[in-house]
Amino acid sequence: MASSNSLVSSSAQVKMGSGLNRSHSQGSFSKSSGGGGGGAVMSASPASPIYPNTLSSIRETGIIDKLMPTFGFIICCERNESIFFHFSQYSGNSSDLRAGDEIEFEVGTDSRTNKLIARRLVKLPAGTVSFESISEERLLGKVDCEPRVVSGGSGASGEGGGKGGRSSKAYADPGMGRIIYERSGEFFFIPYAFTDVNDERDIHKGDEVSFYMAKNKRSGALRARLVRLVQPATVETVQGIVKTLKDSFGFIERADVERDIFFHYSELSQGAESEMAMGACVEFVIQSRQGKEVATQIKVLPSDSVQFDSVAEELFQGAVRTPVIRSFTHGRGKELEPQPGELVYQSEGDGITNLPYAHNDQGMIAALRDGFGFIRCAERDMRLFFHFNEVIDTEHKLTQHDEVEFTVQNDYTNERLHAVRVKILTPGSVQFEEVSERVFSGSVEDELPGECGRNKPNILKIQADGDRGTIHYLDSSGEPQVVSYYWASEALQFGDQVEFRVVTRSYDKLVTAVDIKVIQKSKDIRFRGFVATLKDSYGFIESEEHDCELFFPFSSCNKFCDPRELEVMDEVEYCIVRKSNRLAADEIKKLPRGTITTEQVQPGVREGNVLRPMKSSEDPQDYEGLIKPLSNGTTPNSTHNGSPLPPQLPYTATSLIDHRIVLQEGDPVQFQVGLAVDGGGMRAVNIVSRHAFLRGNVESIKGQGQYGFISYHNEGGPGSVFFHMNSLTGGCDPGDLRPGDEVEFLISVSHKTQKTSAIHVKKLSASVRPDRLIRRTSMPNNLTSTVIIRQPKGPDGTKGFSQQ
Repeated sequence: MASSNSLVSSSAQVKMGSGLNRSHSQGSFSKSSGGGGGGAVMSASPASPIYPNTLSSIRETGIIDKLMPTFGFIICCERNESIFFHFSQYSGNSSDLRAGDEIEFEVGTDSRTNKLIARRLVKLPAGTVSFESISEERLLGKVDCEPRVVSGGSGASGEGGGKGGRSSKAYADPGMGRIIYERSGEFFFIPYAFTDVNDERDIHKGDEVSFYMAKNKRSGALRARLVRLVQPATVETVQGIVKTLKDSFGFIERADVERDIFFHYSELSQGAESEMAMGACVEFVIQSRQGKEVATQIKVLPSDSVQFDSVAEELFQGAVRTPVIRSFTHGRGKELEPQPGELVYQSEGDGITNLPYAHNDQGMIAALRDGFGFIRCAERDMRLFFHFNEVIDTEHKLTQHDEVEFTVQNDYTNERLHAVRVKILTPGSVQFEEVSERVFSGSVEDELPGECGRNKPNILKIQADGDRGTIHYLDSSGEPQVVSYYWASEALQFGDQVEFRVVTRSYDKLVTAVDIKVIQKSKDIRFRGFVATLKDSYGFIESEEHDCELFFPFSSCNKFCDPRELEVMDEVEYCIVRKSNRLAADEIKKLPRGTITTEQVQPGVREGNVLRPMKSSEDPQDYEGLIKPLSNGTTPNSTHNGSPLPPQLPYTATSLIDHRIVLQEGDPVQFQVGLAVDGGGMRAVNIVSRHAFLRGNVESIKGQGQYGFISYHNEGGPGSVFFHMNSLTGGCDPGDLRPGDEVEFLISVSHKTQKTSAIHVKKLSASVRPDRLIRRTSMPNNLTSTVIIRQPKGPDGTKGFSQQ
């Protein structure tokens, strides 16, 4: 620690050089043989008999680290280096040198390599050399963290002399303990190991201790040495209930916190071992062993002595702020533990108070094995392991389907959830799902997939994202709701009217419909409407309420009518089915005209502009178009009964007199107001387009006379537009139309494709040569000359015509 290093950097704060040095080989402190300063550099060493002139030289100490045939290396005590030496620098017999010998030497420089070398080596007695300098005074502190044994035992190894002192790794070892002490108003941490304790009594967290501060000469790291107990920490007893018993150990459920604590039988007080049993009330002291809390000094208390909760007599009212998380995602290697909920209530004097709350889980025994079993949880999507010794009622003989209540805990061996403190409940206590008492009515919206199995599934095993259908219904408050269903006793189709009950699954609140009974099949529910559009093999029906249109293929008419007999505005009856995820009309039956009651048409013709064309809104539910009425001063802004005219009136396909017209935004129209018989609303009817007709010439006819193109001129210049033969009017037969014929027409734009086409095409005059076959050139006096650029050819290839 930087702060600790700065603490001893000054000789005024920590006095070094007392001559106390730690020997690794002896495991105790002794006076240095030098007798002088034990600081960073040793000086004034005794004179060597071989080198009598060394008193004035600076000498250092170290330990031989490695020996080769003629040289070796020394680990220095005062510097973090390993220095080379040659056997010639040793005055004695070099064969007597061994790795680990303590040496005194001078430091010189090799003239060739400019590296440090050791000279004038003198062998010292064992225990002379120390890698640490020790403070003269003992310091006081408090144990903040106890040391623990780690793999390799590095946390218990000292760092004084010998090979153990070559690095400072042990000072930062995770197995080291830690003492906190105060100096000049600041607090510092210093590490220590098991070997640094010099007391027969055990030292635990919170104990007050004394120690010497040791500084590593090479790295500067600090460490506590000769740690002794001064004052044990105040012992606080905790109560709990024995939850698990094994061969020589067990676990106690603590009453003060939601946590279990380990204990060994050796910690039981005298006579307590015979009284230990599952559910026994105990009192104990918490101590830290190997970095983990354990229960010690365990005493058995009378039955029912331990109270986990102290219930107040006063009854409070509050609100749930956070609900209890009962279900969670579990899978391979990762599990989300349940979380307690939180209540908010008003307390006297304290204002708003937040209070956590939780509850025990319930379930049913799903399987039994030799000594253990599995519980199907009612509020979790899982099965939990439990051991037979976790059952509180030891006299009860466990059977499958027993209903139980239990606590969920983490297993200390594999960190998986398991059930503990299992309590047997009376049959009928556990509810895996909640079934509504009320029977609801609704209609099928989505059908089950055809490949879905017909076997009734277990509601506990239903996957929320699996194959399912949906039913629309009104809940108890009249609000529209949608509920899923995963099985029915008979095949359900779109529109079927059904009765059912609602089931809510406990562990994830999945809501599903069960006990479904068909009241009326969709094919028995008939609707009425008007034929709005007819194509080659299909058409569209507008509903009686004029709020939507339904597609129908001609094949759906075969049962009751011939599709060739259908005309636009025919009144029909039909049922609704879903085909290819699309609603369609089926079993169409033609009705006599006048069967469906139409609007009351108000007298007077009004003018207006198209505000929004039909089926042009981004919302697919907006089928209707809108017309904005114009005030011309002659037509009142109200109906004959005095009802005010709205600023915009809806219109549909059945509102048009000419159903081939496609009105565009801004088109001028004339219309009348239709008032619903039941007084529900108004809409525009008998609409006539006031758009001006364009003139042009037939440019070409394609597709074996089925369609063609018309060339015309408008404000933007010449153009060409597509037309279909079924858009001809005025009694013109498609066979009579030729390229070059002059026609008048209206332009229509498709709302879906935005493509233009000509409608109401009417032939006006005989053929004239198309513009593309003639060429106009400028002539004097503003005359125009027409020149034929392609002469006709005869059968023999000659140009022009010959006289017969």
